[in-house]
Amino acid sequence: MNVKIMIPSHLYTTLQEHLFWGKAEQGAFMFATGSSSAGDLNLRVDRIHLIPAEAWDVHSSYYLELNDNEKVKIMRMAKELDRHLIECHSHRNSHGPAYFSSSDIRGLDEFVEYVRWKLPGKIYGALVWSESSVHGQVWNDKKSSPVTVSRILIARDWHFWNKIFSYFEGLYKSILKGFVSMFRGMA
Repeated sequence: MNVKIMIPSHLYTTLQEHLFWGKAEQGAFMFATGSSSAGDLNLRVDRIHLIPAEAWDVHSSYYLELNDNEKVKIMRMAKELDRHLIECHSHRNSHGPAYFSSSDIRGLDEFVEYVRWKLPGKIYGALVWSESSVHGQVWNDKKSSPVTVSRILIARDWHFWNKIFSYFEGLYKSILKGFVSMFRGMA
């Protein structure tokens, strides 16, 4: 399975500024719609939530632990938005390839189960960002192994193209509706 995550450029910029602010690791959550076809999974991010300093039980340059109130808040947001959830955090002072540390993996083992319980039917993703790269995995709601994210795309003119697509989709539907009523009148 190929997994692609698409992030609008304005959200990407906000995310990067947050993840690499200060000296400690930082975290955020992205909310995404999803579609799949021919073995591909496409996640389109449409919102982010930046985790504030007071939402961490542990917040250091090498380890993060979210407090329970923030976990509940994130789950509630994903459920109300009816979105898939993608966690992001930074690894500071890492200039090589991004990878999940052993403490990340232990934390993900627990958090994935929590997400599966709180957001049945939803996909959970986790991305770790270094100064030069990003690595990610996604889990579905079943007891399966994670799948590595294949691509992350930064969409520059997403809103423009969505408006254009919506316009032509509406135009097509109105033309089609006109033809249908015209042919019904001929019968």
